[in-house]
Amino acid sequence: MMPLLNERQLLLLRDELERVANSPSRFEKEEEYDEIALQYLQKLL
Repeated sequence: MMPLLNERQLLLLRDELERVANSPSRFEKEEEYDEIALQYLQKLL
């Protein structure tokens, strides 16, 4: 069975999540995490 995300996609996701984690606003973080998660889910479907 193939992995859902390849290594490059996982690295990009990690970088995006780290960038958001370093964001100053907690509210912005929650919105951005939701947006990032949605984008990756859409790529998988």
